[in-house]
Amino acid sequence: MTKILMDEKTKHWVRKNGGTVALYPFYPLNPNKGKGPIDVMVMLERPENMQEMTVTMIDELEVYVHRDIQAKRSLKIHRTGYGPFQHLCCSGMKRFKKQLPA
Repeated sequence: MTKILMDEKTKHWVRKNGGTVALYPFYPLNPNKGKGPIDVMVMLERPENMQEMTVTMIDELEVYVHRDIQAKRSLKIHRTGYGPFQHLCCSGMKRFKKQLPA
């Protein structure tokens, strides 16, 4: 199970916007996905495909993490931006998988 950290301001903002966060892998221009995700997409929604997600409850907030997302130590979700341009970011993800020797 992945440890997820959020500060109080972020928790309050997520509660105000529905109380649910989903973390999806982002594979830009990479058709084979062999090296792992490049980044994380953070969405304020409940995922449709629950088989690929694990859910973690943090102070009555639902955080869904895709199975392809691996943390270095822990994932930190934080709010960034100003006014109507605020959004969530996630840090602490392993970006690439090491290639095994053939």
